[in-house]
Amino acid sequence: MKAIRKAAFCAAAIMLAASLSACSGGDDKAGSSGKSTGMDAAAITPSSSPDHSIGGQEPTESPSPSASAPKPAETPSPSASTPKSAESPSPSASAPKPAASGKPSASPSTNTATAAPALGEKSLTAYFGFADETGTKLMIVPDIRGEIDPDALSSIKTAAGAGGKTLPVAYAGVQQGDAKDNGRQTASNFVHMKGYVFQVEQGTAQPNATYYMLRGEQAPEAFFPVEDRKAAKPDASLLKAVAQEKKRKVDQAWTIGRIYVNGKPLDLLLIQFAREQKSMLASLVLVPEESKPLYKDFPADYDENSTWTVDDGGTMNPDSFSLRFAARTGEGMILGMEWNAAEGSNSFLLQADSGKLADLGIGGGRYMSP
Repeated sequence: MKAIRKAAFCAAAIMLAASLSACSGGDDKAGSSGKSTGMDAAAITPSSSPDHSIGGQEPTESPSPSASAPKPAETPSPSASTPKSAESPSPSASAPKPAASGKPSASPSTNTATAAPALGEKSLTAYFGFADETGTKLMIVPDIRGEIDPDALSSIKTAAGAGGKTLPVAYAGVQQGDAKDNGRQTASNFVHMKGYVFQVEQGTAQPNATYYMLRGEQAPEAFFPVEDRKAAKPDASLLKAVAQEKKRKVDQAWTIGRIYVNGKPLDLLLIQFAREQKSMLASLVLVPEESKPLYKDFPADYDENSTWTVDDGGTMNPDSFSLRFAARTGEGMILGMEWNAAEGSNSFLLQADSGKLADLGIGGGRYMSP
């Protein structure tokens, strides 16, 4: 029975990756016919056209000899409910284009332009892993689509986790698992599971925490400082403006986290809008300092027990969401998010681009039911 339940959870995890990819801006459909589950995505393709974005790569200029100072260069929450499966995925995945070179200096004789560190197109993978009890190893778990070619994992050199902390990692091989595997993707079951193991080469991972796996060695400067802000109340005037823009009354709102881009704060909010008959809507909202809010919508049909996730009681819970990291790319900032639940968690990437928080179709789920 446990094996069947886990298989169902994993199948739902694959389906939601595609479902969330189709959900962006005001037309999002993530859970209108099904509920949130773990996510994963195999295909990652660059977007076709560059758009105005937030937190994208910007050049920094070295000072002229007479300048006195250089110009400035320019992410664990308790579980609350269990994700349920989406029923009608429509796959769509994209990844940021490679970082562009810096603009030419206005005064070539005295200045040279240097691009700020950023994640390139080939840095992104489809994989999330989690740490063991010692924090010295990470594991990517194979899903129902089948085995992963180990050769494809050897290029993974960086793991990004809470607060944008990065760890250098190296692929160590396949662990075959044993009969004591209880089917839970947790640190306590790590040594018994079948999976692809990575050795943390420097520093220590947070035990049992989820990490996003990146190709190549990534500069820490490509990640923006982030902090948890769940104790902070959203600005009332902002909520009024959001309600007017969405043409829907705000029911509840919480601050999830704050990102500092070149010293300027951007808050990430979770907003639940008022129920309209059976129609429910919640949104992650990124609030830039000088432009309109960006939305990732989660529409759903009302259920008094399970609206967005199993046993959520028909309401969102801010403690279920965690902003893991935020990073600069050539086309805008990407956010690493985790949505925790009673039986598992979902991790996914969003990109602040084209006036919305676009889902990149990159995600992974962990089954952790007691």
